[in-house]
Amino acid sequence: MTGLSESKASEKFYIPQDVLESDEFQKSLNMYMSNNRKIAKMSIILDVNPYSREAMTIVERVKQEVQAFIKSDELNAKVAIDGKTSQNVDLDC
Repeated sequence: MTGLSESKASEKFYIPQDVLESDEFQKSLNMYMSNNRKIAKMSIILDVNPYSREAMTIVERVKQEVQAFIKSDELNAKVAIDGKTSQNVDLDC
């Protein structure tokens, strides 16, 4: 992990170079990222009824947390949240 201390990424997240280049890691990238590696997909499964007010509150909080994170990050990222609960949040506004 000698690269960790030299990497600015260690302030947030660090993956050793040999892991990044492994076949197993590449398979996981293929599952959660677009071919050009500019779009990442994250699945969040709630442990509450997706049609409930509680689920809507959770999704609203996730949206707020993600927006706060990307505003403070240098990635210049755009985020979209989808799913039945997110659709209900949008309709409730």
